[in-house]
Amino acid sequence: MLPFARRRLLVWVFLVAIAHRPVAAMNSAGRELWVEVILNGVPRPDFALLRIDSPGAFYLRASDIQAWHLIIPGANAQPDAAETSVRIDNVPGLQARLDPGETQLNIDAIPGLFSVQVIRGRPRSDDPDPASIAFFSDYDLFAQGSDPGIRDVSGHIQIGGSLGRTSLTSSWLATYDSAEGIRGSGSPAPAKWRRLDSALLIDWPELTARLNIGDSTTLPGTLGQAVRFSGMHWATDYATQPGLTPYALPAVSGTAAVPSSVELYLNQSLLQRTPINSGPFELHNIPVPIGMGDVELHMRDLLGRDQVLSVPYLVSPELLSPGVTVSDFSAGAIRTNYGVASFDYGSPFVSAAIRHGLGNGLTYDTSAEVQPNQWAARGGIALRLAPNMTGSVTPAISHSSAGTGTAVDASLDSVSRIGQFGVHLRAASRDFVELGSNVRPNHLHMQWAAQASRQLSRFGSLAVTYARQTAYNGETTAATTLSYNATLSRSTAISSFASRTQSSYNDLIVGLMFTRFLGGNTSASVDMTSDNGAATAVARVSAAAPLDAGWGWDAAISRGATDSNGIRIQQRSAFGIASAEIDATSRSKTALLGWQGGILWSADRPWLGQPLSGPAAVVELPDLAGVRILRDGQPAGRTDEQGRILVVGLRPFEENVISYVPEDLPLTALVTGGSLILRPYSRGVVHAQFPVAAAASEAIELQLDNSQPVPAGALLTLNGHDFPVGKQGLVQIPVLKHSLEAVVTWAGGRCRMRLPASHEHVAMRAIRCAPIP
Repeated sequence: MLPFARRRLLVWVFLVAIAHRPVAAMNSAGRELWVEVILNGVPRPDFALLRIDSPGAFYLRASDIQAWHLIIPGANAQPDAAETSVRIDNVPGLQARLDPGETQLNIDAIPGLFSVQVIRGRPRSDDPDPASIAFFSDYDLFAQGSDPGIRDVSGHIQIGGSLGRTSLTSSWLATYDSAEGIRGSGSPAPAKWRRLDSALLIDWPELTARLNIGDSTTLPGTLGQAVRFSGMHWATDYATQPGLTPYALPAVSGTAAVPSSVELYLNQSLLQRTPINSGPFELHNIPVPIGMGDVELHMRDLLGRDQVLSVPYLVSPELLSPGVTVSDFSAGAIRTNYGVASFDYGSPFVSAAIRHGLGNGLTYDTSAEVQPNQWAARGGIALRLAPNMTGSVTPAISHSSAGTGTAVDASLDSVSRIGQFGVHLRAASRDFVELGSNVRPNHLHMQWAAQASRQLSRFGSLAVTYARQTAYNGETTAATTLSYNATLSRSTAISSFASRTQSSYNDLIVGLMFTRFLGGNTSASVDMTSDNGAATAVARVSAAAPLDAGWGWDAAISRGATDSNGIRIQQRSAFGIASAEIDATSRSKTALLGWQGGILWSADRPWLGQPLSGPAAVVELPDLAGVRILRDGQPAGRTDEQGRILVVGLRPFEENVISYVPEDLPLTALVTGGSLILRPYSRGVVHAQFPVAAAASEAIELQLDNSQPVPAGALLTLNGHDFPVGKQGLVQIPVLKHSLEAVVTWAGGRCRMRLPASHEHVAMRAIRCAPIP
């Protein structure tokens, strides 16, 4: 039997051991601690279970290590990784220290021990907004008169209709030349009308394609030109899904010692902001435009340190993303004498083209067209030779009555910190023909061009281009151009060039231009050129007209080989765009008048506006007249008496932000939301309405439950707006279209009520306000 005091001590030690068992459990393998982890100086949000064996080695659960993106041998060795313990104190490049209080574990790991974090851009794909039926007509009228008595009048008119994804258009050209009519018959001749294009267009954004039935244009081949034809044209068109990019976009990689934020800038505009973990990272699908350039990378860690890197990029339209297929199918008859004859057709044809991205920077393409007496076929590849170097080669073969011919198209483009460089080559045998070309004496034999450019940081950019082409009749043309552009200050820029052309004649042109922005939309420039020794200087001052309504003008004086003076005035309004121009030389004077506009029938009424070359929207702020409406932050006009406005110039398939100027709203107007997002089809007309809860105002009397008026000086809060309460509980509030909850507050109390909708102006209404405890 132990003494009582000794037994008491043993019991106390046993109880203490049990109480501390969750924190430090003694066992034959060592002890376990719940500790706070500081990884590369950054606290982790969760506690980790640390096991220390009898020799003093540190072990952590594999699940914790994986959550920190650390790569340690053995962390994935067992099927049940959550129960696996991994030793960390013997890993090269990693140091682990336990603080004296055994509550904090400090881990310092080199970036190479972290797994690579791959961040891919997420494309967004939304269906366009439904559109209402609309009929429209665009017109561009032009008149010219000069001293000799020549008077020309012409007009380009397009008529059509649209409903959602489908639109039908037909464009015509009308010309009237009084001098030609008098010369031919002795009396004025009637105007000439010529049909240009008529087509039924159907957008299929869900298939990333468009179907065109009617007049369309083919894609040029190896040496051919774009061909106008009438028939059917089905083609992949990524313009219908702006959030999807078919081209192989660049990737940026780096290493972060601690969790950081990466920001990508292009031309000082923020492209992307992405949080990253410790260790290596790769940013894929960076949204940069096609071509060459530099993207600026800012990496900021939690300590505020900022690292800036400039990374060159190269995006080629010939390289598609892995798995992306682009197709083009056409069938119809070639149009001839376009713009001269309305219905003049050549031989029929069928053509097809397919491009597919294979991955690993490789894309193949194949195309062919067949006509009654000839055919041509092509097949080639485009590949990424280095991170910022691409190349392509496309051989072609054709057969016609002239024989069998061959051709090749090849290119090489690269970009580096030194600069940008590209070479393009086209060559064909004498008998090679394709859609849009034929065998002729000046048939192109070889054409090649080389260009190089370099950014000189704040000193501007320098570029040189050399091109040369030869024909089978012996004609050779070569051209060399050197250009330099720089921004001298925030408001001043300079550009210069020198171009030399060598052919049957030699031509040397040198130019220099200074441009200064004078503020607002006004700028001034001085342009000096020398054409084979004949010098000309042009001074110009211009102010661009506002996009919604206002005046613009342009005045120029030219002195040198030919002296001339000119002035142009433009006036934009809600009904169209008017322009007038007068040019005078020592020999003659010429005056020009123009008017552009459109007529639209939609939302049960006609609209007169600026040209309707694309989609539009009828925007409504019910009963709120004279409110300025903005399209992507730019003025679009003011609402009419009914609170409606026609907004033109929307971007098809993209997000167009329509907003209003809050200062233009009456004090009693209640409008829910400050903007609308519209995504129209290519010719769709969207009807959009801001939710207006109230436009006019009325007076009401607020009473408490005891029939006493609400104290003067109280505030009635309605839909985020405050209205003061006067004597006898009187308050002026908006006339509501729908009932709304309101709260009244004053020193010492508050109450709640539901304000009923009022469809008529009432001189006075008494409304009971229930106290809020």
